[in-house]
Amino acid sequence: MKIARMRWGVCFVLLGMASGAFAQSELPAGFVFKNQMPEYSAWTVLVVHPDKNNPQARQDAYAAAMRKMAEENPGVAKFLSSNPTAGTLKPAVDKILVTKTGKTRSENIVYAGGKTEQRWWLPGAYLRKDPFSGRVFFESGVEDEALPAFPELTWIAAGNFQGVEKNGGRELWVFESKQQKLSLEDPKAYRDARGSDDPEGIVTVKAQIDPKTQMPVIVEWDGQTRTYQLSPAPAVALKLPEDLAQIVEKSARRAADATRPMSPP
Repeated sequence: MKIARMRWGVCFVLLGMASGAFAQSELPAGFVFKNQMPEYSAWTVLVVHPDKNNPQARQDAYAAAMRKMAEENPGVAKFLSSNPTAGTLKPAVDKILVTKTGKTRSENIVYAGGKTEQRWWLPGAYLRKDPFSGRVFFESGVEDEALPAFPELTWIAAGNFQGVEKNGGRELWVFESKQQKLSLEDPKAYRDARGSDDPEGIVTVKAQIDPKTQMPVIVEWDGQTRTYQLSPAPAVALKLPEDLAQIVEKSARRAADATRPMSPP
């Protein structure tokens, strides 16, 4: 396939009468992928896995990977021996529901079978409620920095722009790169591991971005496809569920007690 470049405008290369025609183009000067959404916004990510209907294959592959890690790292082996369930893979993710109001962000990760994991980002704190164990993981003192709307897409830059594709009548910018799979599937876990890279965990990821909204449309890697859809924006500010709010309040009280000046003797 020959791809014609033009300094100004876009030259489309038609592949017969097939849809999804591809064209090479140049990004506008000064392009920056903002990776932001409005203060009050919501979106849904629909996830399709190549082996979604074969959970045993996913589990076998995961168990093999964990065994290899245990063989190479005594710390992992010790962790697995004291946490037997850690070798069990969670079901595939069906969809992710994201809601943002100001600096508060909620993610509901819905797994095959219906169980939902809650994740919350608050100013200075992060909470995660595991639907399988029922445990709540809480981090305080989290850096109060602007979380990208799409943490899995921080790799997008002018340098990995591939061109323009038509999808559903829209012209979409296409970006492609090689990234660690964990940084795409769970950016928080990847950051917590301090970017520990696995040479065998590198995959090619492709993203289609709507240039008008700067919102991703489709992101693909390792046979997985994620489709992004806008949802109605929330009308009121997000509020923590009562059980999680109590955890935050208790942590705040402990911090206040620890910093309270001691009374004179």
